[in-house]
Amino acid sequence: MVLSQDIGSKPQRAQIAPENSNATNAQNAHVARLRILAAFGIICFHTTDGIAKTVGYAGLPIFLILGYVLQIQTKKQIGFQEFLQRRFNRLIIPWFFWSAIYLLPLFIKLLFKGAAFGNIFKPYMLFTGTAIHLWFLPFFFVFAVIGKLVADRLIGRSMAGIAVAYGLMGLLTLVACALLLPVVVEYRPLGEWAFGIPSFFFGFAIGYGILNFRNRAYFAGYILVLNIAVLVTALWLYSFGASALTLQYSIAVPAVSLCFLGKGTLDRFSKRLSQQTYGIYLIHPLVANAWEMISRKNGSIILSVGMIFIASALLTEALLRTRLKQMV
Repeated sequence: MVLSQDIGSKPQRAQIAPENSNATNAQNAHVARLRILAAFGIICFHTTDGIAKTVGYAGLPIFLILGYVLQIQTKKQIGFQEFLQRRFNRLIIPWFFWSAIYLLPLFIKLLFKGAAFGNIFKPYMLFTGTAIHLWFLPFFFVFAVIGKLVADRLIGRSMAGIAVAYGLMGLLTLVACALLLPVVVEYRPLGEWAFGIPSFFFGFAIGYGILNFRNRAYFAGYILVLNIAVLVTALWLYSFGASALTLQYSIAVPAVSLCFLGKGTLDRFSKRLSQQTYGIYLIHPLVANAWEMISRKNGSIILSVGMIFIASALLTEALLRTRLKQMV
C-alpha cells in the first residue's frame, strides 16, 4: 500500500476502503512475498525439528493476520448474506473436499492394515477435518463471520478507536492464550484455536489502522507502537516460562504490519506463486508423505522442504487449471 503523505490526520470513520486503496490488493508485492515465505514456514513446521520448526510456525499467524487485514480492506461493500456465501465457498467447501481426500489413507489403514477404528477416527475431526492442518479453514470462517458482523455495526465509529481497541484485545488474548495453550494443547482443536485467536484481533488492528492512519508517518507511528507492545508482551511472557505463541507472534505481527508501509514492485512469478499459497498449504502434507517414502528420510532438510514446496506448487497450479480451482 502506498500511504499518502498529504492526507490530514483527522480521525476517519469506519467505512469500506477508499477506491484508491491498494492496501490489500494482491498487487502488493510485500504481501505476496510474505505469503510465499509463510508457506515455506508451514512446510518447515511439518517437516523439520528444532528452531526451524518453531520459527516456521509463524507462517500460520501470518496467513491468519493477513486474511483478516484483507477482509476489511475491500473496495466494494457487500451484504452479510453475500459475504457468508463467499466465505463458505472459499473455506468450508474446500474443507469438505480436502477432508474427503485425506480420508482415503485413513480408510486404507482401517481396511488393509488392521488399524483400530478408534485409533484413526477421533471426535475432534468433526471440527478439524480428517487432517489436523485443515483446522485452519473452519477457524478462519468462524472468525471472519464474527469480524464481518462486528464491522457492519461499527460503521460510522472512529476507526482510530476501533484500531486501538483491537490492538489491546490482541495483546490481552496473546497473554491469555499463551497461558492457556499448555493446558488445552492436548484437547484438539482447542489448542489450535487458542493459537489462532490473537491473530483475529491483530489482523483487524492493522486493518483499521490502515484505514484510519492514511498518512504514512502516522501509520508508521501506530505500527511502531503496536509492534513494541507485542514484543514487550512476548518478552514478559517468555520471562516466566509462558513461551507458547510468543516467538511466532513476535515474528508475524511485525512482518504483516510492515508489508503495508509500501507497495513495492511485484513480478509475475511472485504474483502467481502467491496465488498458489492457499493450495500449497492444503496439499503439502500429501506431498510430504510421498517425499518421505521416496527419500526414506534421508538427505538434506533444505532439499526436502524445497522439493515439497515445488511439488505442492506444481500440483496447485495444475488444479487451478481445472474445474477444481475453487478447492485451492
